[in-house]
Amino acid sequence: MSYQHYLQWKITPNTNAPYLSILIPTYNDETRIVPTIGAIASSIANLGLTWELIIVDDSSTDETVIAVEKLDLANVRVIRMPKQSGKNAAVQCAMEDARGTYVLLTDAGHATPIEELEKLLNKLKNHAFDLAVGS
Repeated sequence: MSYQHYLQWKITPNTNAPYLSILIPTYNDETRIVPTIGAIASSIANLGLTWELIIVDDSSTDETVIAVEKLDLANVRVIRMPKQSGKNAAVQCAMEDARGTYVLLTDAGHATPIEELEKLLNKLKNHAFDLAVGS
């Protein structure tokens, strides 16, 4: 069923608020962003969740945005910061744009494995936490 979930996510835009919003602030991540998106999409497809991916680009000077846009994924939004404002501003912008019941902040370097997400979501649901921070 995971490949079917991936295909649906890839070509059919969410019409309702998704269960999960994943936010990735970027700056000159052209070589890292596509593999990171692939890893995230593969893992989330196995969970069968409705989700969106928000990439906030902090005025990269490379082709980060072009690399993401070439993927042509229906549930990926790219926000371009009008000027370089730093990671905090990019995160704030993404948080304001997120529509998911749960919001996950990660990075293009994939420092925290997305495969840990299911454990995190279970903790949030089962213990009624408002926020969790992991590394």
